[in-house]
Amino acid sequence: MSTREVFMNDATRFVVIIVTLCTSFLSAQVAGTGNGQQSPASAVHRSQDSPSAAVVREIEQHIEEATVSDDTAFLEKVFADDFTYKRTTGESENKAQWLQTITRRPFIARKIVFLEIEVHGDVAITHGQLDMAVHDDHGGHSNLIKYLHVYQQRNGNWVLLTHRSLEETAKPLS
Repeated sequence: MSTREVFMNDATRFVVIIVTLCTSFLSAQVAGTGNGQQSPASAVHRSQDSPSAAVVREIEQHIEEATVSDDTAFLEKVFADDFTYKRTTGESENKAQWLQTITRRPFIARKIVFLEIEVHGDVAITHGQLDMAVHDDHGGHSNLIKYLHVYQQRNGNWVLLTHRSLEETAKPLS
């Protein structure tokens, strides 16, 4: 696949995600106005404690555990077929490539230290911070990663569509 095709696939995915989020937000806004229901802002705030958010929170934790322990059977189920993993460097991997990275077992530890969850119908967005230790070609290092995940409920199951690393801060190994 050419660089142009990869860029177009990423651009198309981004547009679909934005359209889905905007549609979900507008639907919630229309449903919540003028009829005594809560505003969309308070609905988003409450979504942290919703049953769907609880399921997504559990999936987030399990993903990190599975990544360290090389539980690719779980990850294969929870990653959408069109899953993408984008690093802060701009490098992007598809589902098969990311699973291959995991099977090399570079991760010593991955722990979520902050997590916010918004649920908009069948779409969930998580914004978190991950404390991770890695052993790779450059030796051992530890990073704090701020990330964004987008999930969609498909056939009754939440699947992860995309991981976007937003910011990476190196820290000394303890």
